[in-house]
Amino acid sequence: MIKYYKVKKACDTVCDLKETLKKIIGTLQIYQTMFYLALVTLLFAIGVGFITGMYTGFSDKVKQLGIPISEIETGGLIGTILIGLVILVILVGGVFLFLRWGFRKLYGNYLQKLKLTLKELEEIED
Repeated sequence: MIKYYKVKKACDTVCDLKETLKKIIGTLQIYQTMFYLALVTLLFAIGVGFITGMYTGFSDKVKQLGIPISEIETGGLIGTILIGLVILVILVGGVFLFLRWGFRKLYGNYLQKLKLTLKELEEIED
């Protein structure tokens, strides 16, 4: 945000449209990088929380029933793990796609238009 306001303030005093567009595009690309970094962190936290919850729930249920881990059927355990992984992939994938769609809707179109404007400006100068 600070970088954006510096660019805006500089444009208010002396406006070189080409340089201003380059700076705004650079700022938006920084926003995009920060967004994806935050998104990866969020998805990692969701994944770790989900896996921890699955393990805790499974462990508590086994303790509640008083069944030793060695007596649990391997097929049932593998099935539970696979179902958990499928749910995790759907959950994380859905959140990723939704947030990425929202970011592209908000900044992607704007960034694309700015790049096209800069390209047209450079063609006019040549």
